[in-house]
Amino acid sequence: MRPGSARVNPRPLARGLAVALVGALALVGCGLDRVDRPDTSVMPRPPEPQPTVRRLAVVALVDGGWRRLPGFEDRIRATVGAASAFLSGHYGIELDLKRVAPWPAAEGAAAELERLAALETAAPLPAADLVLGFTADAPPRRAAMVDVARSRYAGRHAVIFGLGRAHPDPARRRAAEVRSLLNAIGRIYGALPSCRAGIMAPRVPEQPELSAAWRWGRTNRALIAAHAPLDLRPSEAGPTRIPTAVAGRAREILARPDADLRCDLPAVDRRRILLAEVMLAAERAAGPEPAPEDELLSDAAPTDTRELAAVAAVEATLADDPAGAFETCRPIAERAPAVAARCAGRASEALGLHEDAARFYRAWLAHHPEDEQTLLSLAREVGRDGDDEAARALLTRAVAEQPGFVEARLNLGIALARLGRYPEARAAWQAVLERAPDHAEARRLLEELDRRVP
Repeated sequence: MRPGSARVNPRPLARGLAVALVGALALVGCGLDRVDRPDTSVMPRPPEPQPTVRRLAVVALVDGGWRRLPGFEDRIRATVGAASAFLSGHYGIELDLKRVAPWPAAEGAAAELERLAALETAAPLPAADLVLGFTADAPPRRAAMVDVARSRYAGRHAVIFGLGRAHPDPARRRAAEVRSLLNAIGRIYGALPSCRAGIMAPRVPEQPELSAAWRWGRTNRALIAAHAPLDLRPSEAGPTRIPTAVAGRAREILARPDADLRCDLPAVDRRRILLAEVMLAAERAAGPEPAPEDELLSDAAPTDTRELAAVAAVEATLADDPAGAFETCRPIAERAPAVAARCAGRASEALGLHEDAARFYRAWLAHHPEDEQTLLSLAREVGRDGDDEAARALLTRAVAEQPGFVEARLNLGIALARLGRYPEARAAWQAVLERAPDHAEARRLLEELDRRVP
């Protein structure tokens, strides 16, 4: 590989020699009963409904696999109805399912991030507050909750994956699907990954019908309540808008997160940075107050232009003085990640502060999603941390957005090989050689894979 090119941290190519076989979701013999009304028997009885804070007009888009399931529309209506009863009882958020329609754009998509991107770029639905995409595709092996329910903070789209393979029992499957939907909506309304069993927990529960699976942590309950008035429909200000009052309240809540969120403090830090940026953008949009004439002549406080110049200067010499770059860029990045988070991330990486590096890279990419080299650096950091699935998802996104980005394809193959997905890894490296026939690293990796996995 060329000197200076980014690559996911090398480890042994394979954890074992067996090829991982991903089974197809069974679409027959599911034992589904027809459901004519919302079924809340699979979850604890919700409390009495709160006064309605937000009624969401919901459209469900269903891929071909789901449409082949017996009684699929009744099953979706039951899932949405049960989730609505739960959310209404706790937060006054009601889900009003307007229609169930085909989702042709989903056919043939592969990775879960691609599914969410396909849903977000589908034909616009201006009358819908919330768009749910149901796909019969099974989530990855050893799936986390983020793999079975995809959504984004303050977004208006969510993808729910099929759970027939994980829960062949109909009652448990219904409970898991309702819980997946609650996870996706919770993420939209500000909830963060939780350490304990319950909603927003990192792992899919084996017994989703137990009461512990429906627990919300204190901080997440407060975050969802604070975001309940959020308007999810697109506006002139952007795809979604987070009012400054909501951002301010959420920052106050995250100043003292409970123990449920301590297992993923980088996620808490990233959210704080994002909320700070929302408030800073609102302050800039409001415009500065008129300054006295003598203050206009003063150079006591640095301007945005000076901060940009300072960041550019230390980035140019970062290799020689990463500690100095970190000292300059980190405080600016905490306040204005769009300006200095890449610099702070590069400095953190050079100093071996890998959690900080990943946090700053994510903050930078939230504002500069087109920066393919930083995306590659982030994939390297999460790969170094052992999260090969996260690295694969990031690199899949990079390849989808930049098909000619050969280093992303190379590293995607490495992440796939670590996950035991050897045919896909081989295809990624062959694609590199199709675009760059002299790429020595791709050729070496292919030869090594052929020796290990005939």
